[in-house]
Amino acid sequence: MVVVTREFDLSRTAFGLLLIFNAINLKLFVSNLFVVIVVLLPAQKPEWVGPGLVLAFVLMFLEEALSILGMGCCLSAPVGIGFRAVVGGSFVLMAVSMVVTLGFFLPQMLRQTLGGDARDPAPAWTLALVLGTMAHVLFFVFLWRLARLTRRPTLALWPFMLLVAALLVGAGGAVTAGLSGVAPALAVLWIGSSMLLCAHGYYLLILRGAVVEVGGEAS
Repeated sequence: MVVVTREFDLSRTAFGLLLIFNAINLKLFVSNLFVVIVVLLPAQKPEWVGPGLVLAFVLMFLEEALSILGMGCCLSAPVGIGFRAVVGGSFVLMAVSMVVTLGFFLPQMLRQTLGGDARDPAPAWTLALVLGTMAHVLFFVFLWRLARLTRRPTLALWPFMLLVAALLVGAGGAVTAGLSGVAPALAVLWIGSSMLLCAHGYYLLILRGAVVEVGGEAS
């Protein structure tokens, strides 16, 4: 019975990793879509800016929903109570981030874009971004423990390398802003974050395969 339960928990965890992988792909698409909406559409097709933002916001909702569902599937991972609490914390933070995004940022952004509302949506966006970042940092801690469960030392190093790369991208953006201005810094952050998302997605696929193998051994 214990072996069957462990196999089921690992299978559900692998499914959760797949959901988060799809969420990352969606986030990558949405970030590129925002660039098109902000940079290209105002000059070429300004009437498409409103519908484009609505589409982007719907996709943002789907991305956050997939992330939350994926983290929820990982709550039963056989990694010990402490690390289950860690992934539970990331689940809660991601859910609160989604509430802030849907309840505050998106309505303010839509009213400002379509109706000329003077209220600044930046504080709500910043709060949602901070909550989401904290959720993913906690989830990296969980991924480190899950990778150790697969008995592959290299996989356990990936979360640390991704966090270091994220810090380097942020530092690169800050330095670029100081030397060349905001626009080049945003370009650096956009390119760097896109590469990080690709690396994160690739890591999740590799880790999912390793988790599936461990589940097969447990059966």
